Amino acid sequence: CAYCISHCCSFAVRRGVDPTVLRNLLDEMNNEENSSMSPEESHTAKLAYGLGTVPCSPNVETVKESNKLFTPAQLEWLMAATAVFGALNKLMDGLNIPLELSTYQETVDHLEANFKAGAASGMLQVEPIAKMQRKPTPQIDDWTNYVAIIYHGLRPGGAMSLDRKLLQGIPAKITECCAYLNTLCGCSFKSVLESLQHERFRRAITCVISKNFVSDNLSLHLKVRVGLQYCDVLENSILAEELKKVLASAAVAYQDDQNHDNDITSLVLQVGNALSYAPSRMTPRLVNQIRASDDFTPVMIVELVSCLAILQMLHRMISFHIVNFTSA
Repeated sequence: CAYCISHCCSFAVRRGVDPTVLRNLLDEMNNEENSSMSPEESHTAKLAYGLGTVPCSPNVETVKESNKLFTPAQLEWLMAATAVFGALNKLMDGLNIPLELSTYQETVDHLEANFKAGAASGMLQVEPIAKMQRKPTPQIDDWTNYVAIIYHGLRPGGAMSLDRKLLQGIPAKITECCAYLNTLCGCSFKSVLESLQHERFRRAITCVISKNFVSDNLSLHLKVRVGLQYCDVLENSILAEELKKVLASAAVAYQDDQNHDNDITSLVLQVGNALSYAPSRMTPRLVNQIRASDDFTPVMIVELVSCLAILQMLHRMISFHIVNFTSA
């Protein structure tokens, strides 16, 4: 996904990462003897790469060495960053969010050497123009940037205020979060929550699960069917078992939504399957079918992609927990 890679390069350079390292990241992280990266940087890149493949392929040895370099709390934040960005990646790719030309122009020379702009994020049309109209490398952030970030976080109505509003009513303890989700969604999602150490992250995950695994514009029954398709692509049987519990609970209320589901079920399942791959396998035919449908509305598309994005995040979290437990 060009959007995610370009923005990550911009963030990294602004935080002081050497652009040369970014351009040769895959070679650098695998060349430990002559790498300009520190062991911590190298293992962070390896961990993120393993969790970023579809399906995930985290290496037991990498996780074992990472446990020697980082505290369990630090390692969880690295996993969390990779998992949350997985959700953003699926959302950007699935909705085909266009990459800002200015961002690509300032990072085009810092993208990994073997990177090729694919179909994701509408990059094919702007790539030649961007390469001809390069912009200077972003400057490293100074104290004014940090002051601005702190201000927007703490001001009335800012990030922290929104965070408190969104998490209002969400429990804190693991057992309470599991019970909360079991009541709301029919599944505790214990496989996701039981290993999380940070309360704020645990509450945030509980919140997004509770928002996505309920009937809204799309019935929960239909969203879970799409999710089970996705689990086949991800090769994640643990997440599939969790979704089957949600499906069993949703079946009770399904009769109210069944007639409407029948009108769009086939199309939603086709679109969901196409969006399950990375990059997505959406075709002009599917897009035309969506446009021709009076029942499959834009808000339903966003809801469907959001659900898949959350599943990608949960998949990365579960995959990490399995390998981390194995390497212990």
